[in-house]
Amino acid sequence: MKPFNFRLQSALDIKLRQEELAREALQRAISSYKNSVEVLNSFYKRMEWVQEQVRRSQEKTVNLEEVKRCQDFIPVLIQKIEIQKAEVEERRSEVDRVRTQLIAVMRERKVLEKIKARYYHRYIREVLLEEQKLIDEMATNRFILKDNPI
Repeated sequence: MKPFNFRLQSALDIKLRQEELAREALQRAISSYKNSVEVLNSFYKRMEWVQEQVRRSQEKTVNLEEVKRCQDFIPVLIQKIEIQKAEVEERRSEVDRVRTQLIAVMRERKVLEKIKARYYHRYIREVLLEEQKLIDEMATNRFILKDNPI
């Protein structure tokens, strides 16, 4: 009997490659998201540092120039934080979008693998039936030859 040949193997191979690419895209998106969060956290730390500098300057002799610089820098930091928050949210939505694509490709691959398994089991049944027919035919021929020697 001919060997097992899955007609949709090329489609399954394509889905496997697409899944691999989607996993890599998800890795990149997650990495980008983490980097954005780190930048946002650094802005928050910088804001805390500036506010701490203002508090310290109020406790000791007031250096008006330093206080003015810190107070001028706070709105700039707030603006940077807001921009970075928007970028973090954009990166998060990108991660969600890529994850959704990966899930869709994985579902398609699993469907093809189930179809392949079903076809393979059918093939195995056919091979076993053919083998059983051959064994039955050989047994019948032996039995006939035993009873009727030529």
